[in-house]
Amino acid sequence: MHKNTVLYNIKRLIKVDVKVWLISIMGAIITAIPWFLSIFLMAFFSKYVLDSISNGNNVIVVAIVLIGILMLMRLMVIAGYYYNSKAAEKLSSILQVKIIKSYLYKNTNFNKYKVGDITTRLINDCSQNIAEFYFQGAGCTIIEPLLCGVLGMIVIAFVDIKFLVLTLVFGTVSTVISLLFTKRINKYQNIMQECNSQISVNFTEVIKGFAIIKNNNLHDIKKKEIEKQICDESYNGYKVNVLGLITTHISNLLNVLNIVCCFLLATKLHETNGFNYSNLIIIIQMQPFVSNLLGNIGGMYNYLSVISVSAIRVFEILDEMIENDYELLESINDDKHLNTVLKLENISLNINKQILDNISLTIKQGELIVVVGKSGAGKSSLLNIIAKQIKQTSGNVSLNEICLSDRAIQKNICLLQQHPTLFNSSIYDNIQIATNETIDLNTLDDCAKRVGLYDFIHSLNDGYDTIISELGTNVSGGQKQRIALMRALVSEAKVLLFDEPTSALDYESEEIVCKTLKELSKDKIVIICSHNLKVLSIATDVYVIENHNLITYENSDYKLHLA
Repeated sequence: MHKNTVLYNIKRLIKVDVKVWLISIMGAIITAIPWFLSIFLMAFFSKYVLDSISNGNNVIVVAIVLIGILMLMRLMVIAGYYYNSKAAEKLSSILQVKIIKSYLYKNTNFNKYKVGDITTRLINDCSQNIAEFYFQGAGCTIIEPLLCGVLGMIVIAFVDIKFLVLTLVFGTVSTVISLLFTKRINKYQNIMQECNSQISVNFTEVIKGFAIIKNNNLHDIKKKEIEKQICDESYNGYKVNVLGLITTHISNLLNVLNIVCCFLLATKLHETNGFNYSNLIIIIQMQPFVSNLLGNIGGMYNYLSVISVSAIRVFEILDEMIENDYELLESINDDKHLNTVLKLENISLNINKQILDNISLTIKQGELIVVVGKSGAGKSSLLNIIAKQIKQTSGNVSLNEICLSDRAIQKNICLLQQHPTLFNSSIYDNIQIATNETIDLNTLDDCAKRVGLYDFIHSLNDGYDTIISELGTNVSGGQKQRIALMRALVSEAKVLLFDEPTSALDYESEEIVCKTLKELSKDKIVIICSHNLKVLSIATDVYVIENHNLITYENSDYKLHLA
């Protein structure tokens, strides 16, 4: 079955958790059967009342019994609704957690998705469309019509099979008409979701680049871009809704014609063989179930097509995640006596042009190396390859002879970027994320002193509990860098990567940080991209990226080279 087919993707949604899915379906069935029986009993009671009026029978006792049964049926419907909603909520949550997890442990190709696009897939596709499918879509749109439709056919056939044949004819015509719209509904739904992604991407850029937009007076340009995307999304959403309404109205029209034909058939049968008109009440009450089944077979498929579009978009992200074996990766950290060795073997990178070419390098624990080169030479790219932020075109990165996978990176390598990200949480939380352990106050103070932040943090009213504002706007660039450096100090990672770690620091802070970097290299591997002379002075070795290759210097030789 092809991965883009509707049934294939619906099957994948079911396989998210088959056990919970079955509980959800059980809830839908428990809801559908009492509902059908309630309608059937009401129809039967109506027939009984008409027959009793002509025969002079008392219907009060039957009415009281019927009310009791209907109340019991309603309790069953509530129970079914409970099980269906609880299971559906769990299924939707599982998918959402999987998406977040896939991003946290993403493989490098995941960078092709923008943040706004991922947000749209998480909220619109997963939390809305697929969640609705799990909750009531499968039950109300598929299970209930199927179950009630089949039971309705049985009841109508028991009364008179001629009415069933009539209903089947109208239902089949309705199904064929609905299926004619499937391809177009699928097309517009797909375009609409893509528009949603673009809106989220654009809105994210507006939030992040607000200052640039304001300074360059780009308000109208950005406004028009977003307005156009919203109009496109609304237009395609309108198309989906119109096509859905057209199929619904055609189905309703055919249902009305079916009822009219049932009356005509009943009149004919009454004249020929004395057909009891009171049976028509049961037929008319059951006929919508059958018509709903047949008329909505096309509608069901159209609905599944819409859900399939969302499923494709969600599973496209989930398929990016690579599951790795943690047991082997843990052994890298567990052996405390093993000297760490990082190897880069024949690393090449080509992104529209050659950036790095056949670079090999072996770095041992205790070494602090500095990589320099012209702007755009590939310094940051080399760090990002080691940290698996981008994927090399060819070559391997290994730690202690073990080829590093995506998840191994999370545990063994810490990358401090030139413009580090701080989360909208406390200073403590922003530091503690680098370790699984609780950090005591003495350790925090020691780290703060080693990066020159002790006085600043203790000048704050809430100290380490001070909340970093969204995007870190209440701290300076240098303070961001040093808070991020405190992460590296508490991290269990064996390899520390720094991209211009002193770019936002004053001379005094620079002295403190360089001393700390030197201390860190005693039991770790430290790799720094920097042109700062102070940083160069603490390097064990210096590597220059030139013409896509690495040129190696002893630190003293590089100083002579600079001279």
